[in-house]
Amino acid sequence: MVWKEDVETIVTLVDKDGTQQHSKDAQYWPNKVNTSQKYGAFTVFLMETTTFKSYILREMNVIKGNEKVLTSVRQYEIPCWKYGGVPSEPADLISVIKQIKNHQKGGKHLLVHCSNGVGATGVFISLYDLMDVIKTKKEVSVFEVIEGMRKDRVNMVLTKLQYLFIFDALLEAMLSPDSQMSCDQLKELDLSAIKKKSKKEFQVLQETMRHQENLETKLAGNLSENRHKNRSPNLLPDDKFRPVLKSPGSLFGSSDYINATFVKGTAEVEFIMTQSPLTSIVEDFWRLVFDYNCTSIVVLNTIDDSDESVTEYWPGGQGGTGTHGLMTVICKKTDKSDDLTRRQFEVSHKRSQVHKQLFILILHCLILSLIFSFTIRCAFKLCREDRIYFGVLSLSVCGVKPVDVNALWCAFKLCREDRIYFGVLSLSACGV
Repeated sequence: MVWKEDVETIVTLVDKDGTQQHSKDAQYWPNKVNTSQKYGAFTVFLMETTTFKSYILREMNVIKGNEKVLTSVRQYEIPCWKYGGVPSEPADLISVIKQIKNHQKGGKHLLVHCSNGVGATGVFISLYDLMDVIKTKKEVSVFEVIEGMRKDRVNMVLTKLQYLFIFDALLEAMLSPDSQMSCDQLKELDLSAIKKKSKKEFQVLQETMRHQENLETKLAGNLSENRHKNRSPNLLPDDKFRPVLKSPGSLFGSSDYINATFVKGTAEVEFIMTQSPLTSIVEDFWRLVFDYNCTSIVVLNTIDDSDESVTEYWPGGQGGTGTHGLMTVICKKTDKSDDLTRRQFEVSHKRSQVHKQLFILILHCLILSLIFSFTIRCAFKLCREDRIYFGVLSLSVCGVKPVDVNALWCAFKLCREDRIYFGVLSLSACGV
């Protein structure tokens, strides 16, 4: 079918959690890059595989028999579709659809499939079409689009949840600007164009937040027993993406809440973003580190003795010990330089037999600019020289501007170029 219909792009909507439905699906491409697999008269060559935060991109060539003509096929595998379900976040799907639209050439066919070819497939195709409709027309009808698809194939858009998701995703598409650009286009932007683009996109982000305000009263961070744990009442984590504390706390009735959020990064990077801990929740902070195997923390805020809400939550000096409820933290090693202090800790929970080693970067006097990016890069080079590989890298940010976080992200991209790979990267952000 791919050969006959001249398919250029395949979209594969799958559930990678090992469900019974997924176990019935057959893989139709080779496992390893630069290898081939024969399927009857056709041979498929896997040329390249790139893993992004919300999808996997594969470049393949298909040859029939001994013919010298080959067909190049690009496959987008989106591994977040449970049977009858939807992705956790519509923004990721909208972003992938925009990329496919930019790549897809006129006259070439786009092939979309899931396990049964009706549920997730119907959602994707309807969004793919409706995203063009909202750009050119003042009215849009989700019902009419799906009704039209069901005349061609039964049960397109399988569940009510999927139907509602289309509305949510369309709203995301309408509010989100077309912000994607090539690296070459980015290089050509001058300061004036950058300011204009960033101002427009940030306004859209603010509008998006207004649509979410009515949901905040239902968040765990707004419950009476958790409000005192938030540095700012306006910065609350979405319950769908917050890490749940698993180890018990010392106080009777301790909740599983901490003001933190999981954020996906690139293929090798995942973030846990949290605020710099208040004095009253230092135990919860170390519970978070312990529960999610954080092997690294980067602290970007300074400790101000006049501000009682910003506390030094680690023990000082080599051999120093700090006890916070059921959590015990021991300083094993300290190294200082002009730009940063590196401390190595052992963290344990009194009700667990596990003692965990953490490599923690304490950064002082930061200039969050290109100099800061260089400092971060040097810090991770030191980590690499020490043969330390991160499970979780945590960044505490207190009062940092958004542009500073962008500088930090550039630094981590530099680290990737140096072949430093992270398991989970955690940003603690206060007022960002």
